[in-house]
Amino acid sequence: MAMTRIILAEDDPSCGRLMVDLISSGRPDVSVTLVRSGAEFLQAVQSQPFDCVVLDYNLGDYHADQLLSLTTAILNGRPAVITSSSKEQAIVIASMRNGGVDFMSKDEAFHSDALWDRIDCALSHWRRRQADRRKTASREQQLRRLGETDALTGLFNRHYLKRHIEMAASQPDHGLDTCCISMDIDRFKAVNDTFGHATGDQVLQTVATAIASAADSAACAIRTGGEEFLILRPSATLLDAWLWAEGLRRKIAGLDITARDQAIHPTVSVGLVMVPAQSVNDQAFSMADAALYLAKARGRDRVCTTGMVNAEAALASATGVSAGGSEGRRAAFLRSLEVDFGPTQREHLRSHCEMVSSVGEKIATAVHLSLLDAEFVRLAGLFHDIGKAVLPEELLSKPASLSLEEARLMASHVEESIYFSQRLGLESEAAGMVGQHHMRFDLAINQKRNIGAQILNVADALVTMISGRSYCPARSMEQSLGELRRERTRQFDPMVVDAACRLFHSPAAAAA
Repeated sequence: MAMTRIILAEDDPSCGRLMVDLISSGRPDVSVTLVRSGAEFLQAVQSQPFDCVVLDYNLGDYHADQLLSLTTAILNGRPAVITSSSKEQAIVIASMRNGGVDFMSKDEAFHSDALWDRIDCALSHWRRRQADRRKTASREQQLRRLGETDALTGLFNRHYLKRHIEMAASQPDHGLDTCCISMDIDRFKAVNDTFGHATGDQVLQTVATAIASAADSAACAIRTGGEEFLILRPSATLLDAWLWAEGLRRKIAGLDITARDQAIHPTVSVGLVMVPAQSVNDQAFSMADAALYLAKARGRDRVCTTGMVNAEAALASATGVSAGGSEGRRAAFLRSLEVDFGPTQREHLRSHCEMVSSVGEKIATAVHLSLLDAEFVRLAGLFHDIGKAVLPEELLSKPASLSLEEARLMASHVEESIYFSQRLGLESEAAGMVGQHHMRFDLAINQKRNIGAQILNVADALVTMISGRSYCPARSMEQSLGELRRERTRQFDPMVVDAACRLFHSPAAAAA
């Protein structure tokens, strides 16, 4: 049985002891804290739990009406019983006006169980009111939940979104941004047209279940309408948000839904934007939608970010540059995005690419490629990492080994590099080298050999080793060429490795 806790304020010691006995005698589930002044009462109600207070009207340092006024917020509706030696009406009225739920004279209070009966009655009334409030609050919560929940998928709906934004705006800053993820099921109309709306509903429910299972307690998943979803998730970095969204995309792509003896494998296009937690609003949703539309335009079943949307704008601007051909357009493209680059990103896109271009051109000349092909190698070197313009700085600068998911994201820069290269008008021969510059020689040997790509492969590895990375310190030229020789015929084309060793004068490496 729960303990009933009462704070009794009585400045007369004998009256106080008597009242404690009258209240607690024979009631093991009742505890009484006796205080002898208004100051002690104020300290008691602020420092310990209680269910009811009993106050002598005149405590010397305070009157009961003053104490009730001072503690209105702390009492929060809990009952108070006022006792007094005087039965004057003014005292009774003052007690009731200032929050006292009952009043009794001390003569009456000292009679048998009269004081406890008043306390018990006041407590019963208060507890009934509390129970009624809880029931009302529960009903209101259930109704609100029904009004804010999508009946088909069980996710939140647009009605909840407004309240979520208001709650987020009032929360203290916890140092995390919010990732706004706009998601749309690809070619959903075709599912409805081919299999019927019942199957369409099944696809929606299955995708929604995957979203709900991926979302942690801090994430908010909303069906905004039709086949469209919005997910709001606290994220420390763009990398964290991107990996989470990519993981969800892959999970949905792996779903297997059977309808009319046919397998349906839904995919989703995803748009992602990172905003401060206090800036989750319609503008943020519009930015996420813009990234979603880009994902649709670029072939669906992919994640696109605001950075990619910005890159599209930079591409549109750069394609109007005529001076300098594709090289001039590349320079204009990078200038447009420069303000958003981190230091590692800037190094990869600027000095690293320029060094790879220079080294690649030297090797191309050493293996007797034509002047035109050597020029293609030089241009391909400038463009080979341009896709890193849209990768997170945190990924490029990570000091430790990459996880499998991070490695997949890093590998996506090749596809992005091809896309940007082609959009910026890079010649098809050079763009082909960009697309294959990470292909191992022992895998490429069974395909049509692209000597330019193999030259870029060696040049990229050599420049990386002598420059160093966040995960690996720089090596000497001799050590780097020795590593190329060790991977000769496996990762690297032996003819290209031999040419590099001759070019960069490493007798020790050549003899290895």
